[in-house]
Amino acid sequence: MKTTFRTAILVICVVIGTGAQGPDGRAGGTGLANVGPLDKMPRDLEVRYALSALPPHLRADATTYVLDPDKGYELNHKGTNGFSCFVERTEHERAK
Repeated sequence: MKTTFRTAILVICVVIGTGAQGPDGRAGGTGLANVGPLDKMPRDLEVRYALSALPPHLRADATTYVLDPDKGYELNHKGTNGFSCFVERTEHERAK
């Protein structure tokens, strides 16, 4: 059983690694180009979006973080139930 599990993990890693390469073998084979830095999201929208990952009964007591594109993630609300939420954002990309 352990061997099957390890083999499955290895196959997943190989597939992920090769999928990140284009036909020419270079990284970034998705055909996407970086088009600039992140824009700041409206704070209340970002918090609601982050909390939407949790069931409604856990949202009020969850810790939330918001992204300041110039500084990184900042604490928005310190929760008490051990759950933390944030919207993972990366640089904008679009097809070439």
